[in-house]
This record gives sequence, structure tokens and C-alpha cells, in this order.
Amino acid sequence: KGLVLDFGCGVGRMSKPLAELGHCVVGVDASEDMRTFANQEALGANFAAVSPVMLEQLVRGGVQFDLALSVWVLQHCLDLADDAGRIIRALKPGGGLFVVDMNHRAVPTDQGWVHDGQDVFAYLSQHLTLVAKYRFDLPGAPANLRENAWLGYFTKP
Repeated sequence: KGLVLDFGCGVGRMSKPLAELGHCVVGVDASEDMRTFANQEALGANFAAVSPVMLEQLVRGGVQFDLALSVWVLQHCLDLADDAGRIIRALKPGGGLFVVDMNHRAVPTDQGWVHDGQDVFAYLSQHLTLVAKYRFDLPGAPANLRENAWLGYFTKP
């Protein structure tokens, strides 16, 4: 079983099945309320939700992850390089990153959701090795997701 990073874990929906399979999962979320809720959801001894700052401390202490996932998260991060960089630094060499995201960013501002012109896929492709990319073409998915979303798997050189 591996050490898995769920970046943007929210309440732990993606973390729970991974922890139940025996993986040790560290969820990271910027929201203290989400982390508290996730930690109270009885995901078991194989799960802990931490802040981005705590993730940095774990990585500085030598913790490296076999796999990371980020589902509908990087498009919303205020500082793409900072948050994607956290994930990249946390992966061990050869570690994988699974991402589901949109072609455009939607960053929260006092003017509403704004596309800041940054490209999540391009950023990750500059720093990791792309293994596979697919359109989000799942049966029953709304048309705007099928046209504007993607799934990707990368590895760290």
C-alpha cells in the first residue's frame, strides 16, 4: 500500500475509498472547516487532513508521496505555481499525479470567478512527465464538462 496525497481533499470523498483500501492518505485543504470535517468523518487511522503549511513541513521532514490526486482544485488556487509546486515537491521521483480540471481557471476574487490566463495543464506539463490526457467524456456528463474538462496522469522524473 502507498502513501497518497489528496490535494484539495475537502470533506474527504476521494480519500475515504483510498484509505479503506489500505493506503495511508494525507488530505490537504486550505479550509480549516473542511479539514476539521474530514478529520471527524471517521475515515480511519489511514487518513489525516492537514493544512498546506503542514504539508510543507512534512515534505521538509522527508515525507514523499507515491501518488497525488487533485480533483477540481488547481483551477481555483490563487497561486497556481505555489500550490502545484507543493504537490510536485511532495511526490517522490517516479510518483504519479492524477488531475481532473478545467481548460480555464476560475479563481475567486471580489469580482466573482475570474480566468487569470494561466493554464494548469501547461504548468504541470512543464514540471512533470505527461503519461496520459483525456477529455472528460464520461457518460452522462454535462456538455460543458465534456467540452472544457480533462483528466490527466503525470509522473515526477
